[in-house]
Amino acid sequence: MKNLLCLAVLFFIISIVFQFWSAMQKNISSEPRVVFPDGYQFSPLIADNEFKSKVGLSEQIEPTSMLFIFDYKTIVPIWMKGMHFPIDIIWLDGQTVVGFEIDVQVENPPVTIYRSPVPVDRVLEVPAGFVKAHNLVVGNQLDIELGEE
Repeated sequence: MKNLLCLAVLFFIISIVFQFWSAMQKNISSEPRVVFPDGYQFSPLIADNEFKSKVGLSEQIEPTSMLFIFDYKTIVPIWMKGMHFPIDIIWLDGQTVVGFEIDVQVENPPVTIYRSPVPVDRVLEVPAGFVKAHNLVVGNQLDIELGEE
């Protein structure tokens, strides 16, 4: 009987430790993360609704990155309305790079519209120079984790 009680207590302690460990893992992965093929990783802002997609990075003064997520694949138009810094635009089909625009400059007023070369369901905007600095090429796979909401 004593052995059974010891086993029950041990099982209880193990389950508490496991629950604590699981909660910590969720906290660790709560931030969105993009990993480039060379191992460089960062946490982009996420545009996953129409309002965020329209505003994009235009409210950001300092260079940063944003991942746009769409419900379906489409030809995506991007312009530099309200932007404060140049960017590289990376067109994505899932996690696969299908094209990019390099060193897209701020235009005031914006006149150039950049379009994805094929229908895409994601677009990653990063500060200008990212594509060259990380030797990104069409066909590369990015490791994209959206994290917890």
